[in-house]
Amino acid sequence: MKTYKGLKIITAILFIIATAYSSWIMADIITDAQTNGWAGLGIIVWIAAAGIALAVPLLFSLIGLISSIIKKARALCSTGTLIYFIVFTLLPFVVFFGSILVFDIAL
Repeated sequence: MKTYKGLKIITAILFIIATAYSSWIMADIITDAQTNGWAGLGIIVWIAAAGIALAVPLLFSLIGLISSIIKKARALCSTGTLIYFIVFTLLPFVVFFGSILVFDIAL
């Protein structure tokens, strides 16, 4: 049975880094927009930067998800691994759209 331990660790680390980077840029934009009033341009920059940053762990989780689905069909992968990659496939979307809600509330 394949566990995908290395891919799980890489996916989690990349997601943490992308989330931290996205949150850091978002906090900087929110604090700067309150003093300078350039919130629109900042949000556009954030969408591009966060979209690219969150796409990297999404790509790794999609690779793991597709591979684990194929292995699960052959009974070579556990259900926990499949659920892990499903969760990490959905998390970048949750962070991205949740951050958009934060922008809507904060600005």
